[in-house]
Amino acid sequence: IRNKMWMKISRLYPKFTNPLWAERFRARAIIMLPILLKNIEIFIDAFSAFYERRAGQQMGTILAGAYSGFYSDKIVEYDWAKEWIDNQDWTNQSILEAETDELKCLYTILESAINVSTQESRLERTVSELIICVYSQTIEDVDSEVAQSTLNRHGLKYDHDNRMFWISNSHKAIYKFLFKSPWQSRWRDILMRIDGAIERSSVRFGPMTQRAIGVPSKVFIQEKK
Repeated sequence: IRNKMWMKISRLYPKFTNPLWAERFRARAIIMLPILLKNIEIFIDAFSAFYERRAGQQMGTILAGAYSGFYSDKIVEYDWAKEWIDNQDWTNQSILEAETDELKCLYTILESAINVSTQESRLERTVSELIICVYSQTIEDVDSEVAQSTLNRHGLKYDHDNRMFWISNSHKAIYKFLFKSPWQSRWRDILMRIDGAIERSSVRFGPMTQRAIGVPSKVFIQEKK
């Protein structure tokens, strides 16, 4: 398919350009480079105001190239760029619809089931259900202390005060959650791509401490108003 598309583009090229035009366009691009780089930053920030930063980095770069290459030789105003982006229909852009690897990795962990022992019985709850229990104490039959201690035993921790979900970099339980997935041995690098993710050399999970990644809970929990 790619070869066929390239052949079509190659046939269209002589109809819309020529060697002289290409030479002038290349010279203009070189002269415009400082402005282009500035516009890339502005369009990335403007696009990221509506979508994920990763999508902003890709789409912002493309938009800056089009703006600087064909529309204006000036530095774009942030408010103008943001308004223009907000007025466009981006529903057909696959980059905005596709779930990123880092979120797939995170959701795989959140959807993993864990056995929970209470005074009355032995239950099975997902990681996300236990986090919600710690967050709002709404999960039936499991109190927040039991939920937190169960998470801790699996290299996980929800910090309610700072709204951070901590994930151990090396706990065997995380490896089991991600077994046979693309991230079973490198979840640290993948999760660090999430907006707002941080790393600490020492996070306490019950009686032990480990290096861990912290993910803001706003990524997967709708904050109460």
